Amino acid sequence: MIDTKAARSPGFFHVFVVPLLWLGFVPIVSLVVFTLAEADLDRTYAAMMEEGLRSDRELHPDQVREGVRFIRTHPLSEAFASSRPEARAMVAQLPAFLQGYYRSLQWLIRIAWFCLLAGAALILFVSLSIPLGAWSQSWQYVSLLVGWHSIRLFLTLEVIAQAILCVGLSFWVTAMVAHFYSLQLILVTAFVAGLAVLAVLTGVFVRFDDTMPVEGEILAPSEAPEFWGDLSRIAEASGTTPPDQVVVGIKDNFFVTENRVTVRGRPYAGKTLFVSLGLLKALDGAEADSILAHEFAHFSGDDTSYSRRIGPLLYRFDRYLAALHEGVLTRPVFACALMIRRLYETSLRRLSREREYRADRVSAAIVSPVAAGNALVRTTAYGAYRREIEERLFEEESPHAELNISQRLENGFRDFSPGFADTAIGDAPAAPHPFDSHPSLGERLRSLGRPIDPASLRDVLATATDGAWYAKIPDAIRRESELWSRYESRFREVHGRSLAYRLLPSTPEEAALVAAAFPAVTLPAKGRTRVVIDHEKISHETWPVAVPFAHLVNITASREWGTPIFTFYLEGDRHAILPLSRKAKEQRHVLTTIQSYWHRQSVAAAYHRDLHECDDEADEDSETQEGED
Repeated sequence: MIDTKAARSPGFFHVFVVPLLWLGFVPIVSLVVFTLAEADLDRTYAAMMEEGLRSDRELHPDQVREGVRFIRTHPLSEAFASSRPEARAMVAQLPAFLQGYYRSLQWLIRIAWFCLLAGAALILFVSLSIPLGAWSQSWQYVSLLVGWHSIRLFLTLEVIAQAILCVGLSFWVTAMVAHFYSLQLILVTAFVAGLAVLAVLTGVFVRFDDTMPVEGEILAPSEAPEFWGDLSRIAEASGTTPPDQVVVGIKDNFFVTENRVTVRGRPYAGKTLFVSLGLLKALDGAEADSILAHEFAHFSGDDTSYSRRIGPLLYRFDRYLAALHEGVLTRPVFACALMIRRLYETSLRRLSREREYRADRVSAAIVSPVAAGNALVRTTAYGAYRREIEERLFEEESPHAELNISQRLENGFRDFSPGFADTAIGDAPAAPHPFDSHPSLGERLRSLGRPIDPASLRDVLATATDGAWYAKIPDAIRRESELWSRYESRFREVHGRSLAYRLLPSTPEEAALVAAAFPAVTLPAKGRTRVVIDHEKISHETWPVAVPFAHLVNITASREWGTPIFTFYLEGDRHAILPLSRKAKEQRHVLTTIQSYWHRQSVAAAYHRDLHECDDEADEDSETQEGED
């Protein structure tokens, strides 16, 4: 998918002017080329007709002069554009190839004008619809709904039209400049244009499944009646009904959605509330109340209903952008579409921030500004500490027998908090969220009238909490333990796979770890011979020594006396030849396996080079500091 939320805001010229220049590039070039080609045809055939008149001995000189004047003041292209009977009669007498030239040029000129006018109409439409969408969520949905259908129609027609123009240019540019045409160039251009149009049409009709997989477990009312009773109380105070289902998990956030969700493979519809067991344990009762009130405010404010309706539109828009980006000839249209998507994003972000501020105000009114502010600080710090722990664990260069992330969180949070308080106020979102772009922690605390100085944040984080809501779930410990076990198992698996791409094995243990991810395989080569590929090398029974991936520079495919071969070029101007099976499927299997194993070696080597460079820079900085001291 294409990133429409770049970290650095591009300038006005890059956002607005460059896309418009790109969109108009092919049509403007086409207008110039086809108009010149038409004028060139007019001049050529006017000269031929003048020569015919002057050579006709039966004509009086006055008739010749009158005929020449008429030819010069009435280009042949005018006859093709005219609907008069005499003009049509004259056109009908011309050679078929000449009629084809003129008619194709005139249609191409019309298409070029269509592209320019359609582009101008699109920009006018967008400039009106985006401000309209900034009024409210309802207007924004209408703006996006109408906008998506209109924009994809405009841009798809633009792609088709510009593809036709490119094919026309492939003929007329060479015909004008060199007085010949290349059938091969025309066919290649037509093929590329056809692929671009096909990719765009595929992007237009992409299907969207808004089902959201959620990692966790369903908490039924019968399993935790006290939890659900208090939940209903807060929902009523927030102006909404309780959710249809509650999912308890170990992610470091809370969220609500009206999208369909799947939990452990089973689908659920309606309103869903996700609660974090780890955060419930870390929060005070009032703080958890305020977070739940905040989430229910998204229900009462129709935010989740809006997100459910607008999500498919944004998904299709982004998939359409990806389809435009993939085509070579569609890049000019892609630049314009990306500009439009960025413009919509500004409206989306503004309303997203307003939704968060409103939900914070509801939370503060139902519970208190103090609890709402404290909850923001504590959940943000918890999420930051968890990310720090997991990043540190993932960076380790050996496999983990045990992770114990939950215990690390509980045991180290108090020591982490003072450092967090000193650096917390910035542009980072207050908490990760799967749907909206949240304002920063500092912005949200200011809107609640809460102090944002480091000393106040340290006081909040140093205050003991009771984990009251965690205690309302009778089997919370068992649930949390099972969820962490599954999560840590996946974490170790991904970490182990990552180590295989980081290690250049120097011990039997490291070699075994890499070999587990990249085991030795034996594949058919020429005749009855076999090629053996492992994480270190390629071996063949006819070679005196194996080919180490560490010394491999390039691979080429060719034939030698009718036999398909791979040639491996190594450092030091050495090479090895591998005769292959004649079966294309077996050849591809050998090549893809070698490329995969070679890629692992290359990534690991690059990783170690970067580590050595970092170590060298650290040593230089240390020596410089010692010299200054």
